[in-house]
Amino acid sequence: AVVSTQSTGVRLCFMTIPQIIRAVLYIGIAYISNKWAVASMVITTLTTWGTIFSGSIVTVNFEIDPKNAPITLAVINGVGQLCGFIVPLLRAAITNVEKHLPLYKERWQQFYCLTAITSTIAMMAILLGMQLRPNEWKKHSSLLAEETVKKEVK
Repeated sequence: AVVSTQSTGVRLCFMTIPQIIRAVLYIGIAYISNKWAVASMVITTLTTWGTIFSGSIVTVNFEIDPKNAPITLAVINGVGQLCGFIVPLLRAAITNVEKHLPLYKERWQQFYCLTAITSTIAMMAILLGMQLRPNEWKKHSSLLAEETVKKEVK
């Protein structure tokens, strides 16, 4: 099956643009003291995070290796669960300072900047993967057949 690069490019945009927005907003959160501005930035980062999944990252394990998709999903899920365990410990280690100390704000700024850096690294990994192995980001032929049926129904 022939896969258009336009479709792959759109998927790539839906996965990388939210990462860029998140990185910028996390740096903003670190240095802005207005509570309403910070709240809106947090809401925006969470909303943009949801668009990554609409970029078909959900099916990437099937697309990388259809025969071993459950194993690939388990590895990806394991890395995600590991992050859910490590990040709270890392946050506690970085920000464990009394509120009245001047170092308190600086530590939180460091934590949010670290978050922005990891978001940027994730975006760069996706872009690098696209450049090094572009065929693995193309939709599998069985997924294309499903899209063709949807178009014919319309």
